[in-house]
Amino acid sequence: MVWQVAVVVVLVVVVVVVVVVLVVVVVVVVVVVVMVDVVMVEVVVEATAAAAVVVVVAAAAAVVVVVVEVMMVVVVVIVVVVIVGVAAATAVVVVVVVVVVVVGLVVVAEAAAVEIVVVEVVVVVVVVVVVAVVIVVVVVVVVVVVVVVVVVALVVVAAAVVITVVVVVVVVICSRSSSSGSTVEIALLYTYQRK
Repeated sequence: MVWQVAVVVVLVVVVVVVVVVLVVVVVVVVVVVVMVDVVMVEVVVEATAAAAVVVVVAAAAAVVVVVVEVMMVVVVVIVVVVIVGVAAATAVVVVVVVVVVVVGLVVVAEAAAVEIVVVEVVVVVVVVVVVAVVIVVVVVVVVVVVVVVVVVALVVVAAAVVITVVVVVVVVICSRSSSSGSTVEIALLYTYQRK
């Protein structure tokens, strides 16, 4: 559970850092370009729009990942609580049955004058069965929790891949969407013309 919370925190921090870095980069570009030449305002506008789209898409995708992660954590908690509850109820039922059986055997043994050794052997056998049942329940709980944790990890990895692909696609589309060429092409052409 600790590493899942850590993943959520890391995702939020990454989103904040990306947004801050992009904002700083855009501001610096605007200041530098305006100081150099006003003609480059079109390039600045295009770069700012592309950066804004990337920030929005990345932030939205990261929010989706965080929501999914939190939901998976909740699911893990619910599953563990249910399984532990079932295990506890099973243990209680088994203990009650053992007590009833032992009391019944003692009563029958006293009434029939049976050796107490027989009763002790039966009690030992019943205790072994109870221990075996508890061990099986614990193993099932561990296996289920491990499976759920693996599923959560796969969901996080898949979401990270989706975020990366979406951001790359958005950047490519934004760089090709301008009617007068991409930001890089405009900057290179303008630099060449000034020379």
